[in-house]
Amino acid sequence: MKDKKKTIINLIIFIILILITYYIIFRNQNIYELYNQIKDLNILYLLIGVITMFLYYLIEAYNIKSILKSFNSNISLFKSFKYTLIGFFFSSITPGATGGQPMEIYYLSKEKIPVSHSTLALLLHLCGFHISGVILGIIGIIANPNILDSSLIYFFIAGTLLNTIPISVTIIGIFFPKLFLRLIKLITKIISHFKNKTANKIIKKINKELEIYQESSNFIKNSKKTVYKAIFLAFLQAITYYIVPYFVYKSYGLTGKKIIDFILIQAILHSTVCSMPLPGSVGVSETIYLLIFGLAYPSNLLQSSLLVNRFISFYLFVIISLIVYILNKIHLDNKKVIK
Repeated sequence: MKDKKKTIINLIIFIILILITYYIIFRNQNIYELYNQIKDLNILYLLIGVITMFLYYLIEAYNIKSILKSFNSNISLFKSFKYTLIGFFFSSITPGATGGQPMEIYYLSKEKIPVSHSTLALLLHLCGFHISGVILGIIGIIANPNILDSSLIYFFIAGTLLNTIPISVTIIGIFFPKLFLRLIKLITKIISHFKNKTANKIIKKINKELEIYQESSNFIKNSKKTVYKAIFLAFLQAITYYIVPYFVYKSYGLTGKKIIDFILIQAILHSTVCSMPLPGSVGVSETIYLLIFGLAYPSNLLQSSLLVNRFISFYLFVIISLIVYILNKIHLDNKKVIK
C-alpha cells in the first residue's frame, strides 16, 4: 500500500512538472499556428520514429535476456521487454531515474532470477549505455564547436561528469577489484565513525554491492565475449534512440542536416540531462532542446518540433509503460487470488 501511494505521488509530481514546463514554453505561442505545423507533418516518418523507439526498448530487453542467459537464468524476450518498459516507467517518474532498476530487479526475482544476476545484467547494460553516451556526446561537442561558447557547455560538463562517475566506479569495481576493495574499506571506515542506523544501512548496502562487483569481476574474466556483446548492444541501443529526432526532422520536409548530425546533437542533449535529479528530466530536457536543436531547425518550427520529439521519444512510452505496468499488476493480483 505504501509503495502504491508513493508511485501515485511520484506520478502526480511528474504530471505537475509537465504542465508547468509546457505552460512556460508555450504560453506565448500561437496555438493555431502550432496546430497547423503539426497537422501537416509526414505521418510515415513519425511512424518510423515510433517504431524506432520500440526497437530501442527491444534491444535493451534482448541485451538483458542475453546476459541473464549466460548465467543460465532464462527469461523470454516478451517478459524481458515487459520488465524493461516497467523499469522505464519508474525511471521516468522518480528523481534521477532511481526507481527503474529496483523495479526491474523485483519483477525479475518473481521469475526466479537471482538478484545478483539481474543486478549484474542491468549494471553491465547501463554501463555500456553511459559509455556510448559520453563518447558520442564529446564527439558531438567537437563537431559543433560553437556550443563551447555558450552556457550550455557548463551543463554538458556537469552531466558528463555525473555520467562518468558510475562508469568509473563500475570499471574499477569490475576490472580492478583489489583497488576497489581498498576504496570500499576506506569509505566503510569513515562511515563507521557515525554511530547511527543510517550509517549501518549504508555499510550493509556497500558490502552487498561489493559481493555483486566481485561476482562481476569473475564473470567478466570468464565471459569476455558476453561482455563485449552487451556493450555493443548498449551502444546500438543508444544510436537507435539518437536517430529518432532525425525522423521528426524529415517529417517536416526539411533538408540540409544528415542523420549523423542528429545522432551527435541528441547525444549532447542526453549527456547533459540524463543525470539531472528531476523525474524524466522534465523541464531541463525541454529547455536544453530549445537551446541545442536551434542548430537544426528554423526558429519558427523549433517549439512544435520539441512537442513532437518529446511525445514520440518519451511521453508516448510513459503512457505505454504505465499501461503495461497496470496490466502486469492486475495479472499478478489475479494469480494471487487463484492461489
